[in-house]
Amino acid sequence: MKNQYEDIYGHIHTLKEQLGQAGGQGVVFRTMEPDFAVKLIHNSTKTDVSTDTSKNQRYTELRLLPIPARINLTLPCAELKDVAGYVMMLLDDMQEFSDAFTPDDSNDMTTPWIDEMRNINPEFADFISGYIATGGVRRRLSAYFGVARVLSELHTKGLVYCDFSGRNCFVSTAQGNDTVWLIDADNLNFAEAISKDSVFTPEYAAPEVFQKGLFSPWSDCYSFAISLFKDLIRNHPFMGALLEQQNFDEDDFADDTESRVFQGNFPWICDQDDDSNRGDSVLAEQHEMILTKHLFRLFDRTFSETGRRKRKTRPTMLEWYFALAEALDGSIRCQHCGMDFDVSLGNCPWCDTVPHIVSFESRKGNAYLWKLTKEAADGAELQLPARLIEGPRPSSCDKTVFAIRCERDSIRIFNMDPGYSWAVSHDGGESFRDIFGQADIPNRCLVSCTNNAKKDTVMIEVKIE
Repeated sequence: MKNQYEDIYGHIHTLKEQLGQAGGQGVVFRTMEPDFAVKLIHNSTKTDVSTDTSKNQRYTELRLLPIPARINLTLPCAELKDVAGYVMMLLDDMQEFSDAFTPDDSNDMTTPWIDEMRNINPEFADFISGYIATGGVRRRLSAYFGVARVLSELHTKGLVYCDFSGRNCFVSTAQGNDTVWLIDADNLNFAEAISKDSVFTPEYAAPEVFQKGLFSPWSDCYSFAISLFKDLIRNHPFMGALLEQQNFDEDDFADDTESRVFQGNFPWICDQDDDSNRGDSVLAEQHEMILTKHLFRLFDRTFSETGRRKRKTRPTMLEWYFALAEALDGSIRCQHCGMDFDVSLGNCPWCDTVPHIVSFESRKGNAYLWKLTKEAADGAELQLPARLIEGPRPSSCDKTVFAIRCERDSIRIFNMDPGYSWAVSHDGGESFRDIFGQADIPNRCLVSCTNNAKKDTVMIEVKIE
């Protein structure tokens, strides 16, 4: 493999560091130019870069597909000249999910609870500290929520991503910035136009892809669910007790993994009707403390025998998008142990600490719209998303409509979207006063938000508990 590659416009790209494997067919390198990367396609033996450039034109033709605007999907911007591959833009300071969400047991992150646990179960404490250091449940939910938005918008256009895995998704390296981009879009196409010989990553492939090369939006959803489950639970959904019992030698184990696990011949590790393949990893046994009931139902519909055999019974990407938005907005972080958990569980299920929370529940007329709950530490600032007043629509998921700062006896509201008129009621809706710029509001109140263009009003009940 060379250090420099020329594109069809004569520009020389010097490779820097490897970003990761690009699904099942190549490797991606960052270049010496900021915000640019090069994808190199492997040859048939996967030992070097392919010199077959016959398919390179396909990368330019991708732009003719009806790809929605504004979605975070990196497309090829120039074909390479003498080898198979292309140049693409990629934001700096990002890392692939497979790296971002792999706990590092050697990290120095700690909490009072983790310190206590180190005296009882050091191995568990080291794993949990690594899990928290890589963002905990909340950062994983947020990242996959962004991915679900991209995939759902592609699916609404009839497009299939094909080779989805955690190696094709990148998230900002900075904690607190959950910007997400998908790369490796060169397999993207309409389902009927996808070759059965298209490359896929076996570990993430749906059974019908592995067996028949049958790609569809439902196979995308299956691959997405595997990647999400792996990063939340740190266990492949089909790698459980049955594999441990086989006692295969190394070669037989590899063959059996492909022929039995990836083709859907084993029950999933949280199967409600068959626990023969149960998972025994740190979080698999505690999955109720990680997954909301809604998310668990979607995983079960995907990985159950029915989901494995009948692809159209699986949840759609819009269902995943909605469930992830719901889980993200109900996730609170324990101030004692540092773990994230769903507010419906009450006290922290890890250390039994009583949470101090602020909640926002919105209604339009008499109809429930959305609810968001977060921890209410003094001085904490929260950016409130548009789904609180518009519902969880993919088109506005990145938009912020107002912010609050939690104080001891009140809430400071600020950065209110000027596209709305804002008012607050101290008496349960009997009367309202207009608010502008920023204002202190009581820790139990109603906020009125009126769309200036549509003239419809959403009521948000705010309370600190």
